[in-house]
Order: sequence, then structure tokens, then C-alpha cells
Amino acid sequence: MAEITVFPDPSSGATTVDGILNSISNATYATVRDAAESSGAFMTDTNTNCERQYLSGGNYTVWRSIYTLDTSTLGSGATISAATWSLAGNGNAVEDADTDSINVYSSAPADNNSLAIGDYDSLGTTVFATAITHAAWVSTDGTYNVFTFNATGRDNVSKTSITKIGMRSVQDVSATAPTGLNSVKAYFADAAGTTKDPKLIVTYTAAAPTAARRAANLMMMKVG
Repeated sequence: MAEITVFPDPSSGATTVDGILNSISNATYATVRDAAESSGAFMTDTNTNCERQYLSGGNYTVWRSIYTLDTSTLGSGATISAATWSLAGNGNAVEDADTDSINVYSSAPADNNSLAIGDYDSLGTTVFATAITHAAWVSTDGTYNVFTFNATGRDNVSKTSITKIGMRSVQDVSATAPTGLNSVKAYFADAAGTTKDPKLIVTYTAAAPTAARRAANLMMMKVG
């Protein structure tokens, strides 16, 4: 067994990215949730809400987050046996008006290393892990909340390219309108280091060498 740990790149312009998509604000929840675009895409915040549903003054807002990660070092022949996704809690993170949870879903941003407002509706609804309730969210500064991937989540990990995931409120997925403020906060990728960065840990077995590779290795040993 082997293991890799990968992080998103901070901001944009490198290989990968992470960030948040803030919805438009509207009096109708369906308008906000089902919008094709967000009001903004933010990639430079290092700690903020990674998902949020909010009702204030009769207007609703919904936040979602997207993360891309370079997992190409696994190789096409790798067999993934486990994967965990971890977000470091940020201070007093739980603001729970309803009984809500957060979970991991697919995402399909147009670019691997940047986010745009049109990525807002690219997040899926099939769960990749066991949800964590807002009440159970570990908000101690820098302590990781760990999502253990199910088989669908593991299958979503790219062995040769970029893995793309998103975070949504479970009530967002079920189209359940909030009655107040529901959110949890976490750290995003930081150029200063990876101590509190989002991270994907993948446990895998590397592909066995092919017959041609074994023969080449044997020949090198004989030559040596």
C-alpha cells in the first residue's frame, strides 16, 4: 500500500485552485438555488465559509465551494482502497439555525486552475462521503474535519489528471430553504504553507509492472 496527500494550489494561475461561489441574493429561494451563475467567484480568501445557506430580510443566499487537486501521480493502473477529504475548521465556525449538514459532491468547473461565476451550477448531488452536521463541525482553529469517501467518491478520484470536488449544504442539495443562517467555516489554500490547507489523502496499490517492464528491469540488472 502507498499513500499520497495532495492540496489545491492557492489562488489561481497554477495547476489547481480552490474557492467559493457566492450566489445572487433574491427573495425566492428557488431563484437563488437554481441560478446558473453566482454573483462572484472568490479564490484568494484563506478562511471563510465553505458552504452557507442564509435567510435575512426576506432574501436568500447560498454559498458553495469548489476544489481541484492534481492526483495524476497515482497512475492509470493504481487501485484506490481509501480516500479522505479534510477541511481545517476556522474559529467559531458553527452558525446553525436549522439542523443542517455539509457533504462532498462532484464539481465541474470550466477550468482546472480558476473559478468563474458560471461554475456555480456545476456541483452535483450524489454524495461522496458521510455528511458532517453543523453541530458536529470541529471549529477549533486549524483542527481538521475528515470526510471518508465512499465507493462513489473513490471512483471520482482521477488517477491520471485533476480530481474535482465541491462542498454543499445537505439542505441545499435537497432544496430545503433555510430559516436563518446555516454555515461552517474552514481554511482554504494559503501561499504561506499547507499546515491548514484542504487536503485529499489517497491510499492505493500501485500497478504491477508489465511483462515488458519486468524484462527490461531484468536486463538492466544483468548489464549492471
